[in-house]
Amino acid sequence: MKLRLIPSFFLSLLIFGALIRAAYSQYDYILGQKITIDDVEPPDNYELQVFLEEDEAITSVFKGCDEVLSDYLVLTPREKEVLENRLKSRINEDAFSIFIGKKGGKIHRYAIITDEMGCFHPITFIMSMKPNGKIEKVAVMIYRESRGKEVIRKRFLYQYKGKSLSNPIRINKDIINITGATTSVRGVNRGVRKMRAVLDEFYLQGNRGISPTSYSQTANQVAKEETQKIFSQAYPSMDDIVEILITGTTEKNASLAFKKAFKEVDRLNKILNRDMKNSKISRINRKAWKKPIKCDKEIFNIVKSSLHHSKITNGGFDITEGSLTEELSKGTKRLREPEDIAPLLAAATYKNIAIDTNENAGGTIFLNDKQTKLDLSLVANGYVVDNIIEILENNGISHALVNFGGVIRVMGNPPGDTVWRIAIPDPKDNGKSIGFIHTSNGAVAVSGDYEKMLINNRKEYSHITDLNLQRPFDANLLEAVVVASTAFEADALSAAAHLSGLNKDMGLIDSISDAEGIDIYERTDGSIEIEISDGMKTYFIRKTEPISPQRTRPACAF
Repeated sequence: MKLRLIPSFFLSLLIFGALIRAAYSQYDYILGQKITIDDVEPPDNYELQVFLEEDEAITSVFKGCDEVLSDYLVLTPREKEVLENRLKSRINEDAFSIFIGKKGGKIHRYAIITDEMGCFHPITFIMSMKPNGKIEKVAVMIYRESRGKEVIRKRFLYQYKGKSLSNPIRINKDIINITGATTSVRGVNRGVRKMRAVLDEFYLQGNRGISPTSYSQTANQVAKEETQKIFSQAYPSMDDIVEILITGTTEKNASLAFKKAFKEVDRLNKILNRDMKNSKISRINRKAWKKPIKCDKEIFNIVKSSLHHSKITNGGFDITEGSLTEELSKGTKRLREPEDIAPLLAAATYKNIAIDTNENAGGTIFLNDKQTKLDLSLVANGYVVDNIIEILENNGISHALVNFGGVIRVMGNPPGDTVWRIAIPDPKDNGKSIGFIHTSNGAVAVSGDYEKMLINNRKEYSHITDLNLQRPFDANLLEAVVVASTAFEADALSAAAHLSGLNKDMGLIDSISDAEGIDIYERTDGSIEIEISDGMKTYFIRKTEPISPQRTRPACAF
């Protein structure tokens, strides 16, 4: 979600998902920031329903007019203050699109389009008013909630017709409430009061000189501004949260892209999630120790690439180690002795994975030990992110940021900038940064809790004397950050770098042509130090400053 300050409230609201606010505008996202299910609005809350396009809305309210003009009203700070004092509430817009219908050369009607919050999402609607200050029509153009949609009905909206400036527009007094849609009713009431105040203050009272232009010119301006918005939506999967930011397109296009992207997330969950009994990886774990199992090209290539990273790190990175950790976590005190633990450690090695490289035929996977299990947690997030980016590109999206569990990939750029700016938090103080990565097309990943869990496990069982069963661990290396061309590569390399240890991982990064890295480690005196690869200087700026994402999941009871 966007962390740069954006002029309009509904841009900073980002239309979808949980709200993020930041007191600082130097970055777009925080690498590795924690997102929980409590931060994320349930996906089924959002449902985009377009009832009127702008042209249709304008036509509906200006029937009988000979000419329609428009004025783009940009408020000065003083004008905004006057409006807020009049309404006795804050307004978040800094500008409004005003439409003026003329008949016989005289002003026949005014109209204004605005957004106002319903429960979780803004309602977009149009209101027209006669020159005498009486409301002529209110119509909902876009409704974004899955509930409370009774407010779109003409029977409800007809209540506003004829209301004058003297009517306060109060629920159950001027406007009859709808049981089960109270929050939406209040939202429409707020919007009507706001639009009425804008028209009266600047047009009916003539407190500001205007220079209206043809409607088509303003329509082009509004369409251009919509593509400068940032749309964001989050989706739970694999015990983590996928978060997507889209810009440079319309809300309608973004909504369609979100749906297709999250459909792909669901598909991949059924393939990669070893905790899902019927996933493809679970099927391999159950059967591949008996005989080679033929699998589709997709999962075969993931395993093949993972084995490559295991080999170049000499087992520092290993897609069988997660299942070992699970078994150890279930164990009793008897697992504290080497003779009890050794069989588990012997099973948890990539060397027990045998693959048939006949990729065109689908390929086969064989596990040499019954206790050997595949766990793609070290690369699954990166693979999902890459697939989402591909889905977005195929649906006409060219500016986006996708985050999944500390793995980020970006394309294009955010509004008003040439690069995405990603803050790297201090591992010992998440309230401040140690630096920023700037990139427009590429991926960045940070080793996270999963890698730390494996390191702790290695440390705990390091008393085993058989060196062939040991894996490296370096408690001083706090995090490894990797920039690469794909999220899969960044995810795998950040994990491999962390698990290989401080003395080996930078050599690993230097051996990969399109990857750069940052080591974040703790000195003996407790201070934080970093080491970067030579090419990382292109992306990384070291800078310490406060960073403060604040997530608020709005509460609403329809």
